[in-house]
Amino acid sequence: MSFVAPYLRRLHRFALLALVVLMSSAAWAEPYPSKTIRIIFPFSAGLAGDAVSRLIGQRLSEAVKQPVVVEPRPGANGVLGSDVVAKAIPDGHTIIFSTINTQAITPHLLGKLPYDPLKDFAPIISMAGTPYFLIVGNHLPANSVKEFIALAKSKPGKISIGYTTSTPQLTAELFRLQAGIDVVFVPYKTSTTAYTDMIGGQLDAMFESAPSANIQVKAGRLKAIGVTSPKRVAIAPDLPTIAESGFPGFESDTTLAAFAPAGTPKEIIDTLYEHLARIVNIPEVRERMVQVGFDNIVIKSPKELGETVAREYAKWGKVVKDAKIAKGG
Repeated sequence: MSFVAPYLRRLHRFALLALVVLMSSAAWAEPYPSKTIRIIFPFSAGLAGDAVSRLIGQRLSEAVKQPVVVEPRPGANGVLGSDVVAKAIPDGHTIIFSTINTQAITPHLLGKLPYDPLKDFAPIISMAGTPYFLIVGNHLPANSVKEFIALAKSKPGKISIGYTTSTPQLTAELFRLQAGIDVVFVPYKTSTTAYTDMIGGQLDAMFESAPSANIQVKAGRLKAIGVTSPKRVAIAPDLPTIAESGFPGFESDTTLAAFAPAGTPKEIIDTLYEHLARIVNIPEVRERMVQVGFDNIVIKSPKELGETVAREYAKWGKVVKDAKIAKGG
């Protein structure tokens, strides 16, 4: 009996300690979200993606009853902002609204990244995409994709195509490979500089996001001869797709998607997906997204987004290999 009594007392103390730990854990397990949600936008403020991020962020704040702040973190083709999210606490309070191209294209062009683009992010939702216009200068005697290719083939190594970021660059490379043309690629820091050179006749063509390019086309400063979406777009219904211009399956766009740090609990991912999917389906939100150029509004689940990123990663990796583009080049 002298042995049993102390044993029971120790067991009682352990039970009380376990109860305290459980109660403490429950107290700390606050419902999500419990504080401000940061949406990192890894590009410059003022872009179409930034405008949509702020619109959706405002609606998300109303839905979850917590502040939602959109933070533009431009730099290195989206790498700087992505790195912030990759290293954030995986509790759903820091997420990124980016393009899937940050995960699927940039890694093929840059050197070693400070994160793994496929393993360090948890897909939440794919919301919409905006394609690229193939635009040419008014000085160029080409008013269609076929005429542009014929001109390029008649002047090998003479026609120039500009680009500002990785996706337009690889879109142009894919076009070059499929069209079988010899052209000169010219990198630019900004679209504004490229537009100036095209208007002045120093640059012949470029792939540029539909909303930005359409402003120049409507003003008569440049010509659009093709669009990279699988079907024609609302902002330019008479513009043929490159696919229907002789290149079936040709497709490239900037898809706006949301990701969280890897390790974020599935319940939080599901909560964010449900809120964001509902917000994107609000008529006023969809209308505004179309207005700024996100014409292809297609919602994809976390699983579908993950599959899309993997597929695009393989696709553009092949383009980089076939075009013999060196990393960091």
